[in-house]
Amino acid sequence: MTEFEQQLKKLIKQTAVQYLIYQQNEDQERLQKTKLFAEKLLNKEYMIAFAGHFSAGKSSMINALTGEELLPSSPIPTSANVVKIHKADQNYAIAYLTDQDPVIFDDNYDIRTVKEFAKNGALVSQIEIGHQYSVLPEGITVMDTPGVDSTDDAHRMSTESALHLADIVFYVMDYNHVQSELNFQFTKNLMKYNPNLYLIVNQIDKHKENELSFDDFSNSVYTSFANWGVQPKGIFFTSLRDASNPHNDFKKVKEIVMNSMNGWQDNLLAVAENTLQQLHKEHEQYLTSNKQELLANNEEILSIEDWENRVEITSDYQAVLHQLELYSASNWQKSFDDKRDELLENAAIMPFELREKLKLYLESIQPNFKMGMFFATKKTKAEQQSRKEDLYELYSSITASQISGHLRALMKQSLKEVNALTDEMSHEIDDFTFKPPMDVIEEQVKLDSGIAGDALLNFATRVANATMRWYKQNTDEWKFKKASYIEELSLTTVAPLKKKGAVLQRKVEIIEAVETIEQQEKYFEVQKSVSIETVNKEADQFVSTWSKEHEEA
Repeated sequence: MTEFEQQLKKLIKQTAVQYLIYQQNEDQERLQKTKLFAEKLLNKEYMIAFAGHFSAGKSSMINALTGEELLPSSPIPTSANVVKIHKADQNYAIAYLTDQDPVIFDDNYDIRTVKEFAKNGALVSQIEIGHQYSVLPEGITVMDTPGVDSTDDAHRMSTESALHLADIVFYVMDYNHVQSELNFQFTKNLMKYNPNLYLIVNQIDKHKENELSFDDFSNSVYTSFANWGVQPKGIFFTSLRDASNPHNDFKKVKEIVMNSMNGWQDNLLAVAENTLQQLHKEHEQYLTSNKQELLANNEEILSIEDWENRVEITSDYQAVLHQLELYSASNWQKSFDDKRDELLENAAIMPFELREKLKLYLESIQPNFKMGMFFATKKTKAEQQSRKEDLYELYSSITASQISGHLRALMKQSLKEVNALTDEMSHEIDDFTFKPPMDVIEEQVKLDSGIAGDALLNFATRVANATMRWYKQNTDEWKFKKASYIEELSLTTVAPLKKKGAVLQRKVEIIEAVETIEQQEKYFEVQKSVSIETVNKEADQFVSTWSKEHEEA
């Protein structure tokens, strides 16, 4: 593998890495540019591009510089998008359509038929022409682009998206329209991608020396572009009609074109690195602009203060959604049931001390339980009563501390969540009597089970479960009454709550959109500094897929 091929392989891998970043961050424009750039690298394609005005004579300039009729005299780009010309094994033309398969014209194609396809810039994305006997060396592609002064958005976007593939760019201007703001802006943007930019002022045969000296005219061109920060590698003045014009630089331009084809591999590598860097800069600007535009376009909805308090706004919105859910009687009841179940399941109602009391109580009610020899009946009954009272006292204390107080708090909170808690209701809940009777324990006794081992544990479990059922049964009636009350209350409360929720929703949607961009920015910052040697196999998979597609094309 040659040094060129090694460096090219590395650039293709870097292109795949950047593609993955743009894909993750949903940057469709950079995705499209990167995919096209990968194809260029896989093709080892050195591109000499011509851009500029419709009327500047780009196509004629291409034919004159290469010494053959690569393009028809009535240039396709006046009605189409990008046209690429290169040497091929046989003559052909391909019209790449936007939403359909390409249309291929064989060796006997009629250029007029191709032009018919090319009339619709939105439909045709590119025309490729292969010349069997072209003077262009292998690997060299000449690219002609639509006029930058086109009123067709499709043409203009096609030109801008294609020129990032160029290794050297000749920007051709009509003599009468040199110092237009469009030229200054477009060429300044071009130089971000490619420092190999040359400006050609064509049709200088239109110049009238008696009105303005040519030196003054040329000086004004240099000065104007310099004032815009455009510093091309050269500015040339040409005429294809008047070869003898003393100011005609056509031979110099032709020499640059021909020389650029020598050692084109090194130039391709250098420009490729610059292009990848520029794609990263564009992506960074894309994210920044998206965030700025999102905030600026929605400042009436989300103020600066809102943005600073975005955590609270998001929390308020979630609270409103929760309230709206609860204002449905069934939802409110389910929420109360779920929280009540959780409270009861987590309550420590069967500690060791209570299990010991249960054991003593269970022992005392066994048929063979007896105290002492004298006055046994009286003593036995006294002991049984004592153990029962001790058990119930501890049981009542534990249920009061572990369940009753927390359950009252839950009842208040459940009403408070839907703005239904009044002072009267709060006092009513405070007065609520929660004291499970001894029956809850007694009903779980199974005398024939004994008191040892698993029998005691099973008894304790039955008491705990019965206790939870008791609390549920004794709050169900309250729950049903309050659900009906909440249903009535919702008739006057839900409408304004929905209105508040709608306002908050619009704010939250913008907040989430901005936060998504910020996450993309963080992802970009991390990924752009990752060495391509350490990236995962996904990038290698992209390279493999691209290579396979290239081989099949």
